[in-house]
Amino acid sequence: MENFFEFYAVGQGLFYGGCIDFCGKPFRIVYDCGSSDGLNGLLPALNRYARYNGTEPIDLLVLSHFHFDHFCGIPALLKNRGAKLIVMPYCTPFDRLVLASEIENSRLSSDEKDLLRPWCSDPLSLLGEYAENIAVMMNPEDFDEEWEDRPRDGDFYQGNFINLESFNRQRKYVYLMQSSVRLSQPVWEFMVHRPKLDPKKKKLREAAVSAALQQKSPEEILGDKNELKKFSRLLKAACKQDENLDSVLLYHAPIKKGMRASEAECPCPPYCKTMRTGTLLTGDADLANEWAALSSGLRDDKDNIGIFQVPHHGAASGFTDYRFDVCAVSYGVKNHYGHPKPATLKEINAHGCELRFVNENNNYFYRIY
Repeated sequence: MENFFEFYAVGQGLFYGGCIDFCGKPFRIVYDCGSSDGLNGLLPALNRYARYNGTEPIDLLVLSHFHFDHFCGIPALLKNRGAKLIVMPYCTPFDRLVLASEIENSRLSSDEKDLLRPWCSDPLSLLGEYAENIAVMMNPEDFDEEWEDRPRDGDFYQGNFINLESFNRQRKYVYLMQSSVRLSQPVWEFMVHRPKLDPKKKKLREAAVSAALQQKSPEEILGDKNELKKFSRLLKAACKQDENLDSVLLYHAPIKKGMRASEAECPCPPYCKTMRTGTLLTGDADLANEWAALSSGLRDDKDNIGIFQVPHHGAASGFTDYRFDVCAVSYGVKNHYGHPKPATLKEINAHGCELRFVNENNNYFYRIY
């Protein structure tokens, strides 16, 4: 058995999966599963995932955030498969309204919209139907008194380390209160990190929420398509198209020293590129503001990052520290945002980091041995 990983070809979105040799048994991980084209854009990738992984449960599923192009494939992925542990950010009523407005404004069929609407009301309960355990990463802003919305009963965990082997496998909710938490098992290490909400973006969010809730509650807006359209307009006006607030990031790497990463199916140096063995998955995170805090959580592991997912499909940002071996950018060929931005690609090339383009036509596969 080998350790292999893939950025799947889903167009404007993100779907990443891998399989780790855990003492002779497969340990399956997934980070996000979504596409702006809905299931039409995801179906080939979901079939490819099933071909290599069957319907065995996902050992670790990390959801970066609840935007349509990162989340809409989760129900189909988990159906008849489930997950042993899901790590996710707390989905505030605001996040649910954003997801609902994206669904209503999408090009999805009526059947697909009907399938996804229930996930906007209470995603935590629906995910609980598929997962043995759910770890929810909290922010102080998640306890905003305005919402009076508290997570269900569960353990509030103040530590920053969890041993996956001894984790209680009796379906329960755990609320992670630290911004960085390490998840460890004998052969592989993971770290999940949730940024603190940027004060400027927090004000933008509050402006959209305040305007939307003058006459309606979140529940009333969720149940009314016209109110959702109004909310969408208010959101875009307040946030100036930038309602990406935060994303849970995932770092993973083997514990054993001396291993290598390769883009080839079979390692045949010097005919294939070898890289450092750490992978950093970033969702739509704003790394320009979060890199220092993330680096503090990673400590020395920061220097082991070989494979890096360019945040937000290659959108323009102030992040400049592209000191990695390979940068993978997942985007749609005909997306109307102009992703990936030329300035981002130029910055990556200036650091000598190799680009790998993942879109409707191309995936990116690598292995660690």
